[in-house]
Amino acid sequence: MKRIFISYSHQDEEWKDILVTQLKELEMQGVCRTWDDSQIPP
Repeated sequence: MKRIFISYSHQDEEWKDILVTQLKELEMQGVCRTWDDSQIPP
């Protein structure tokens, strides 16, 4: 499974959310897994 890190400016968080939504289908099929800085523990 491919892992995709999404790097983005926090000013563009809306665009990141749109991209994540588009990639959800591939995630559900087990093709890839996405993650971004919001998943890094504080």
